[in-house]
Amino acid sequence: VADTEELNQTRHTHTDADNEMDLYYEFIVGSGIPEEVTVTGYLTGKNDNLEVLGYDWVSETWKQIGTLEGKAQSTDEVNAYAMFVNMVGSGTDEGKVRVRFTDGAFTLSTATLAIDQIFVSFSVGVEGYAGGAIFIDTTITNTNTVVGIDGTARNPVSTIAAANTLSASTNLNKFEVAPGSSITFAASQENQVFRGDNWTLALGGRSISGSHIIGANVTGICTGASHPRFEHCHFGAVTLTPSDNEGCVLEGTVTAGSAGDFFFERCQSGVAGILTPIFDFGSGLGASDVNFRDYSGGIEIKNMGRNAGNYNMSLEGNGQLIIASDCSATSTIAIRGNFTITDNAAGAVTLSNEAMFDHNAIIDSILEDTETTIPAAESITDAKIDTLQDDMDDVVTGDKPVVDGTVTQAEALKAVLAFIAGIAGGGGGNEITFKNQAGDKNVITLSGLDANGNRTSTTLDFS
Repeated sequence: VADTEELNQTRHTHTDADNEMDLYYEFIVGSGIPEEVTVTGYLTGKNDNLEVLGYDWVSETWKQIGTLEGKAQSTDEVNAYAMFVNMVGSGTDEGKVRVRFTDGAFTLSTATLAIDQIFVSFSVGVEGYAGGAIFIDTTITNTNTVVGIDGTARNPVSTIAAANTLSASTNLNKFEVAPGSSITFAASQENQVFRGDNWTLALGGRSISGSHIIGANVTGICTGASHPRFEHCHFGAVTLTPSDNEGCVLEGTVTAGSAGDFFFERCQSGVAGILTPIFDFGSGLGASDVNFRDYSGGIEIKNMGRNAGNYNMSLEGNGQLIIASDCSATSTIAIRGNFTITDNAAGAVTLSNEAMFDHNAIIDSILEDTETTIPAAESITDAKIDTLQDDMDDVVTGDKPVVDGTVTQAEALKAVLAFIAGIAGGGGGNEITFKNQAGDKNVITLSGLDANGNRTSTTLDFS
């Protein structure tokens, strides 16, 4: 009520009807807690008193907080009445405080209540615009824009329009977005922060210069002179101004809306299997520099080198690179990490991939080396094996090795066998013989005696 704001002798007046009076004032304190109500004015009519009550929103009853006494004179007095924590509304009645004047147990005669000023003092805790942010939840309905009441943690607004109105009124440029919310930008949202988890954002072709967007599923087109930043977002089909993107998932085609520097830090493909998301340099734009740092998954590059200038791209991480056929010269891609490459542009794009781990090239190198060194080694090994086999054959046949003079190992074994187990003959004569196992051949023949009785001749027959 306008007449009750300024202390200016302009009063809001009420007169009893049929000796009765009953009215209340309503205040909005946002997330505050009422402490007292201060009333400046007067009640005329000697012995005409009014009860002063506050509404208890918890018990849903009026509770008396004081008495206003009627006087004969019409002179302003200041009266203060204490209020209590339950005397503030919540939910759809968020922040409402009601102060009532009523005859109650009193009987009035000719009473007039004149109020020059009335206000509620309140305290504010940590709620409200917590963290200096306006709260948005599009799954509810609240388009009101009362500062301190709407857009608070307990009473979020449901539209970006309401949030922008509150932002203009409070100079707050941070927004907390509830999960499941869906927002379409209908105006420029520059140098602001939108933070949430699992919410949907349609960029709406608006400028988001210098803004920071967190946790959104993003589609649409944006512009902006200064780099916006996307963090932990999912990109569908989007057209971006040069931007910084961290921890994002690429699920569709990301198109450059203007030439410049693009950064994708710790991002990844959100496309399963052999298909890939796409980064499109734009068919009608100038050269851009694109950085994929610590990237995981596949990525296809389109329209690189289509216009004037030197196009550059760095690709670091692990995955698959596809170069589309519409890419042209004056383009260089530096590759660092483990990537397979499909070049549909027939070598038009220069690849600087000395730092790339190419397992196919490594395997080819091994196979090439195998064709030259291993066959030679095989030849040497075969020759040595043949020699060893010959030697083994000689051992078995008796040709090798020679163990004494011309006697081979096999012949020596025959002599030993004849001496140990052969048939001995001529034990009483000048000649002693040792036959083979068949007994048909003298293997060892000892003959002749000298003056000392020693044998003078030994004959060996290994035939």
